[in-house]
Amino acid sequence: MEDPDITFSIEIPENWRVEDDGYTFAMVPPQGGREYLDFTYYETNETNLEKAFEFTVLAFNGPEAMDTEIIDQGSDTVNNVPARWALLSLKTDGVLYHRLTYLLIKDGQYYIFQGTAEPANMEFYRPIFEKTVRSLETTSN
Repeated sequence: MEDPDITFSIEIPENWRVEDDGYTFAMVPPQGGREYLDFTYYETNETNLEKAFEFTVLAFNGPEAMDTEIIDQGSDTVNNVPARWALLSLKTDGVLYHRLTYLLIKDGQYYIFQGTAEPANMEFYRPIFEKTVRSLETTSN
């Protein structure tokens, strides 16, 4: 998948389908179910990854957010670009999910990935989510 306005590409997991609503790309496994990886990006003037992570991930998923808990968080790199991640536990319509969220900033853009799976399936899907996140390649125009 590529975007001509913002030069980036990511590898879609084999046999997964892409749903694009104009704001978010959702990648869904062939068997369907409740698992998916969504990807969005938007312009920002923010350059401080820690500040952006606190605002876009932790503030919306901390103890104040209803039915959401931060299980774990850490730092990573995506093609030599610093990234932050958090593993969250949340309920949607009474169903418990785990969500792996990655955030990075490059060339004035936030790139946010959210891989969502039922807790029992996250161990299977997390490596697929992370491989897809790490496939992100960007170039400045």
